[in-house]
Amino acid sequence: FNINITDTDFKIKSVVKITDIQSNDSLDYVTEYFQKKKLEKINYFKENIAQTQDLLKYDEEQLEKETYENIKNIYLERIEEKKISIESYGKYIDLYNGDCKGTFLELVLIKINAYKKNPDSILSTKYQVKYSMTNPLLNIKQTFDKVRFLFHTPLLPHRH
Repeated sequence: FNINITDTDFKIKSVVKITDIQSNDSLDYVTEYFQKKKLEKINYFKENIAQTQDLLKYDEEQLEKETYENIKNIYLERIEEKKISIESYGKYIDLYNGDCKGTFLELVLIKINAYKKNPDSILSTKYQVKYSMTNPLLNIKQTFDKVRFLFHTPLLPHRH
Protein backbone atom coordinates (compact mmCIF):
# COMPACT_ATOMS: atom_id res chain seq x y z
CA PHE A 1 0.00 0.00 0.00
CA ASN A 2 1.16 3.45 -0.79
CA ILE A 3 -0.80 5.23 1.93
CA ASN A 4 0.21 8.22 3.97
CA ILE A 5 -0.96 8.40 7.62
CA THR A 6 -2.68 11.70 6.84
CA ASP A 7 -4.81 9.91 4.25
CA THR A 8 -6.31 7.75 6.99
CA ASP A 9 -7.49 10.72 9.07
CA PHE A 10 -5.85 9.06 12.09
CA LYS A 11 -6.89 10.66 15.40
CA ILE A 12 -6.07 9.67 18.95
CA LYS A 13 -9.21 10.15 20.99
CA SER A 14 -7.79 9.24 24.41
CA VAL A 15 -4.84 7.69 26.18
CA VAL A 16 -5.47 6.66 29.77
CA LYS A 17 -2.75 5.21 31.94
CA ILE A 18 -4.06 2.08 33.63
CA THR A 19 -1.07 0.99 35.69
CA ASP A 20 2.67 0.61 35.87
CA ILE A 21 3.95 -2.94 35.82
CA GLN A 22 6.86 -3.37 38.19
CA SER A 23 9.50 -6.03 38.55
CA ASN A 24 7.71 -7.35 41.59
CA ASP A 25 4.53 -7.85 39.52
CA SER A 26 6.40 -10.08 37.09
CA LEU A 27 8.53 -11.90 39.65
CA ASP A 28 5.92 -14.51 40.59
CA TYR A 29 5.12 -15.28 36.95
CA VAL A 30 8.76 -15.56 35.90
CA THR A 31 9.66 -17.60 38.99
CA GLU A 32 6.75 -19.98 38.38
CA TYR A 33 7.82 -20.40 34.73
CA PHE A 34 11.42 -21.01 35.79
CA GLN A 35 10.47 -23.62 38.40
CA LYS A 36 8.13 -25.41 36.01
CA LYS A 37 10.65 -25.60 33.17
CA LYS A 38 13.49 -26.53 35.52
CA LEU A 39 11.43 -29.37 37.01
CA GLU A 40 10.47 -30.58 33.52
CA LYS A 41 14.14 -30.75 32.50
CA ILE A 42 15.23 -32.45 35.73
CA ASN A 43 12.44 -35.02 35.43
CA TYR A 44 13.40 -35.62 31.79
CA PHE A 45 16.99 -36.39 32.79
CA LYS A 46 15.87 -38.54 35.74
CA GLU A 47 13.67 -40.57 33.39
CA ASN A 48 16.62 -40.98 31.03
CA ILE A 49 18.79 -42.14 33.92
CA ALA A 50 16.18 -44.70 34.97
CA GLN A 51 15.76 -46.01 31.42
CA THR A 52 19.50 -46.14 30.84
CA GLN A 53 20.02 -47.92 34.16
CA ASP A 54 17.50 -50.57 33.10
CA LEU A 55 19.34 -51.03 29.81
CA LEU A 56 22.66 -51.11 31.68
CA LYS A 57 21.39 -53.80 34.01
CA TYR A 58 20.23 -55.85 31.03
CA ASP A 59 23.61 -55.52 29.30
CA GLU A 60 25.43 -56.48 32.51
CA GLU A 61 23.24 -59.56 32.86
CA GLN A 62 23.87 -60.52 29.23
CA LEU A 63 27.59 -60.01 29.71
CA GLU A 64 27.60 -62.48 32.61
CA LYS A 65 25.85 -65.11 30.47
CA GLU A 66 27.94 -64.57 27.35
CA THR A 67 30.72 -67.00 26.48
CA TYR A 68 32.07 -65.52 23.25
CA GLU A 69 34.83 -62.95 23.78
CA ASN A 70 33.86 -60.77 20.79
CA ILE A 71 30.27 -60.42 21.98
CA LYS A 72 31.50 -59.79 25.55
CA ASN A 73 33.51 -56.87 24.17
CA ILE A 74 30.40 -55.47 22.51
CA TYR A 75 28.54 -55.63 25.82
CA LEU A 76 31.47 -54.01 27.61
CA GLU A 77 31.40 -51.11 25.13
CA ARG A 78 27.65 -50.72 25.51
CA ILE A 79 27.96 -50.81 29.31
CA GLU A 80 30.64 -48.10 29.23
CA GLU A 81 28.51 -45.92 26.93
CA LYS A 82 25.54 -46.25 29.25
CA LYS A 83 27.63 -45.36 32.31
CA ILE A 84 28.87 -42.24 30.50
CA SER A 85 25.29 -41.32 29.58
CA ILE A 86 24.10 -41.74 33.16
CA GLU A 87 26.96 -39.55 34.39
CA SER A 88 26.10 -36.89 31.76
CA TYR A 89 22.44 -36.89 32.75
CA GLY A 90 23.50 -36.43 36.37
CA LYS A 91 25.62 -33.43 35.40
CA TYR A 92 22.65 -31.90 33.59
CA ILE A 93 20.52 -32.36 36.70
CA ASP A 94 23.22 -30.62 38.75
CA LEU A 95 23.32 -27.83 36.18
CA TYR A 96 19.56 -27.26 36.35
CA ASN A 97 19.70 -27.39 40.14
CA GLY A 98 22.45 -24.77 40.01
CA ASP A 99 23.00 -21.66 37.92
CA CYS A 100 21.62 -23.12 34.65
CA LYS A 101 24.65 -21.64 32.86
CA GLY A 102 24.50 -22.26 29.14
CA THR A 103 20.88 -23.47 29.18
CA PHE A 104 17.73 -21.76 27.96
CA LEU A 105 16.90 -20.99 31.62
CA GLU A 106 20.06 -19.01 32.31
CA LEU A 107 18.53 -15.70 31.15
CA VAL A 108 15.33 -16.43 33.08
CA LEU A 109 17.35 -16.88 36.28
CA ILE A 110 19.27 -13.67 35.56
CA LYS A 111 15.93 -11.89 35.11
CA ILE A 112 14.59 -13.30 38.41
CA ASN A 113 17.68 -12.09 40.25
CA ALA A 114 17.41 -8.64 38.65
CA TYR A 115 13.73 -8.41 39.60
CA LYS A 116 14.55 -9.37 43.19
CA LYS A 117 17.27 -6.70 43.40
CA ASN A 118 14.99 -3.99 41.96
CA PRO A 119 11.41 -4.97 42.87
CA ASP A 120 10.04 -1.44 42.36
CA SER A 121 11.55 -0.91 38.91
CA ILE A 122 8.94 -0.15 36.26
CA LEU A 123 9.10 -2.64 33.39
CA SER A 124 6.17 -1.30 31.39
CA THR A 125 3.15 0.93 31.57
CA LYS A 126 -0.31 -0.27 30.56
CA TYR A 127 -2.57 2.18 28.70
CA GLN A 128 -6.13 2.17 27.43
CA VAL A 129 -5.99 3.82 24.00
CA LYS A 130 -8.88 4.94 21.80
CA TYR A 131 -8.24 6.08 18.27
CA SER A 132 -10.05 6.41 14.99
CA MET A 133 -9.02 6.18 11.37
CA THR A 134 -10.44 5.73 7.95
CA ASN A 135 -9.85 2.25 6.66
CA PRO A 136 -8.48 2.75 3.12
CA LEU A 137 -9.66 -0.66 1.96
CA LEU A 138 -13.23 -0.29 3.16
CA ASN A 139 -13.36 3.49 2.95
CA ILE A 140 -15.13 3.71 6.32
CA LYS A 141 -14.24 5.43 9.57
CA GLN A 142 -13.38 2.95 12.34
CA THR A 143 -12.81 3.48 16.05
CA PHE A 144 -10.55 1.22 18.07
CA ASP A 145 -10.34 0.72 21.81
CA LYS A 146 -7.15 -1.15 22.69
CA VAL A 147 -4.89 -1.89 25.60
CA ARG A 148 -1.28 -1.06 24.80
CA PHE A 149 1.97 -1.38 26.70
CA LEU A 150 4.93 0.95 26.72
CA PHE A 151 8.03 -1.04 27.62
CA HIS A 152 10.78 0.64 29.58
CA THR A 153 14.51 -0.06 29.69
CA PRO A 154 15.08 -3.66 30.76
CA LEU A 155 16.93 -4.52 33.95
CA LEU A 156 18.98 -7.18 32.26
CA PRO A 157 22.62 -6.57 31.43
CA HIS A 158 23.50 -6.23 27.77
CA ARG A 159 25.17 -9.20 26.10
CA HIS A 160 28.17 -8.49 23.89
